[in-house]
This record gives sequence, C-alpha cells and structure tokens, in this order.
Amino acid sequence: AFHVGLARASDNPLFELILEPLTGLMLQFISVGSSSPDAAKEACSHHRAVLDAVKHGDAERAYQAMFAHLEQTERVTAQGLRAIQAENTKTGSGKD
Repeated sequence: AFHVGLARASDNPLFELILEPLTGLMLQFISVGSSSPDAAKEACSHHRAVLDAVKHGDAERAYQAMFAHLEQTERVTAQGLRAIQAENTKTGSGKD
C-alpha cells in the first residue's frame, strides 16, 4: 500500500504505470524477506524516512531514503533466497 500511495502522490502517471506490474514481485520479495529478523521493522523505518522527506519537499533526502530502502530490500531478499535454497538443498526439493 505504501508504494502505490507514494506513486499516486507523486502525480506522475509513469511512476504508477511502472509500479503496477512490479507489485506482485514486491509481494514475493516481502514474503521471502519476512523470514529475516527485524526486516519489516527496518522497512517501515525506511518508509517513514521516505514519507517524511516527501512531506517536507526534500527531494534529495527522499532519494537517499529510497535508495537505502532499496539496498535493504535487496539484502533481505538475498538472505531469504539463500535460506530457501539451503532448505531446498537439505530436503532435496527443487531438483530436476
């Protein structure tokens, strides 16, 4: 909801158009990343930082906050995927 709301608030139809097909993928990232301790808490902190910067019209701070959020998402998702791969290897799942 945060990402869609931010896209709508940007008053940039291209942002909404680009975001729409990515929404399902973002939900998968959230699902995978949620296995990491404190991932949701950290993501919410990033969301608050982005929102605060946008509310204050500080584009540079919003950019930095969003960049930090994307780095966190990448890190947490990679950790979650590694955990899934390790579990699949251990159980023999996912083999052709």
